[in-house]
Amino acid sequence: MIKKIIQKIREISIPDPVVAILSVLALVAILLPILRLAMFATPWYDDYSYTYLTKGWMIQDGTWTSCFKGAFYTVRTWWYCWQGTYSSILLMAFSPLAFGEKYYWIGVMAVILFFVFASMLLVKVVCKNVLKAKTSTQVMAASVVTAALVEFIYSSQQGLFWYNSAVHYTFMHGVLFVLIAVTVKMFYVDSMGKLCGWTLLAMLLAAVCAGSNFVTALQGILCLGLAFVIMLLYKRKTGLFCILPLTVYGVGLYISITAPGNEIRGAHFQGYGAVESVLYSFVSAFKNFWELTGFRFFVILALFLLVIWNTVKEMKFSFRFPGLVSIFSFCFYATGYTSSYYGMGGEGLPRTFVVVKFTLFMLLFLNATYWLGWGMKQHEKKEKEVKTAKHYVWFYAVIAVGVLLCFLLTEGQARDFSTFGAYYYVHTGEAANHHLEYERRIETIKNGGANVEVEPMFWKPWFLFKGELSTSPDAEANVEMAKWYGKETITLKIEDETN
Repeated sequence: MIKKIIQKIREISIPDPVVAILSVLALVAILLPILRLAMFATPWYDDYSYTYLTKGWMIQDGTWTSCFKGAFYTVRTWWYCWQGTYSSILLMAFSPLAFGEKYYWIGVMAVILFFVFASMLLVKVVCKNVLKAKTSTQVMAASVVTAALVEFIYSSQQGLFWYNSAVHYTFMHGVLFVLIAVTVKMFYVDSMGKLCGWTLLAMLLAAVCAGSNFVTALQGILCLGLAFVIMLLYKRKTGLFCILPLTVYGVGLYISITAPGNEIRGAHFQGYGAVESVLYSFVSAFKNFWELTGFRFFVILALFLLVIWNTVKEMKFSFRFPGLVSIFSFCFYATGYTSSYYGMGGEGLPRTFVVVKFTLFMLLFLNATYWLGWGMKQHEKKEKEVKTAKHYVWFYAVIAVGVLLCFLLTEGQARDFSTFGAYYYVHTGEAANHHLEYERRIETIKNGGANVEVEPMFWKPWFLFKGELSTSPDAEANVEMAKWYGKETITLKIEDETN
């Protein structure tokens, strides 16, 4: 009797459309605390310096439309004095902070939502056009992948809740995702009119992506170059159209790399040569692999494999040479460290690791799919049947237990799980207290004289607190903030250690 009951429970499965709906609801549940915390985000350091001219131009002309003049002038100025990443700088200059501190959170939320859209779009397009998956599978796969990218982001502070950093890395990697999705659409398009439309969009995205951070920009040109080769081999006419976005990308990347400001910035760092940078990149790729993934990622990967199992099973593709695919993927992942070694002499800052991890996750999902297909083909060669997978309730229970165990065994839960961290900081009141303390500091600065002294911040939630001002008025963060509010100096009050 008990065995029959257990057997019946084991056979309980959920239909694909229901799982698709539940996966979207789960993704929304993951995002809601993150979006809620975004409303408490506060600007810091480069937010002021990159938006200063935008604000100044609007004040000078007295119209909000002058923000465009200020933003483009910012791009030009920084291109000459610091770095050539023109599209990132343009978006930095367009921070809502220019219109007032109370609007800053809008930019943070926009970055998060765009990245979610870009990730969902890329996975859905690949599943639909390449894997020929049904709609429910497309939705499930897109939800699982996007949830993994957001939930396990390397640094929520740098990648989500600091506009200047997030727009330079997270947003721009989202642009790369959209560019890849559009390139896939170009390959599978069925009319000349649509091909022209997708090509124009690819050219626009290429221009934006080429002027982003150097990790994204480098990986973007590699992706577009690979797409060009594949198109020439299989669809020569489409490949000729791909020359246009590839050319635009090359020109944009040249403009970014040859900016005079890069030499000025480079003088502050000691980078390695090209060969050394590549070699060190492989060392970092090996060394950081488990830190960037861990057991929790592979729990989610098991869920992803269930989602795409039946789709891969029906594919006629041969899935040859999976080892070569993995080797190529690892080399591509390693490129995420190369620009940092070349320009700065190190493997990168936390915000750099944000996009390195995005790329690694996407490659792992891709490789898991490819190896799954190869394994199925090997199984079929032995004249063995590959069974159809079902969404058994017991399997999801195992996944839930796996995720729970990963959570319980993680020391920095509020740091390493974006949703929990966001929920924690909101519901403990730390986020609200931090934001209120920031507002009081701004009031002190605005109502103070030419030289202002501010109290140290007490509330420092990890996701929102990017750094503190210095007791020295000459510190860069102090100088930028003083310039923003029209003060001669802003100084952090020295705490009395006797109290």
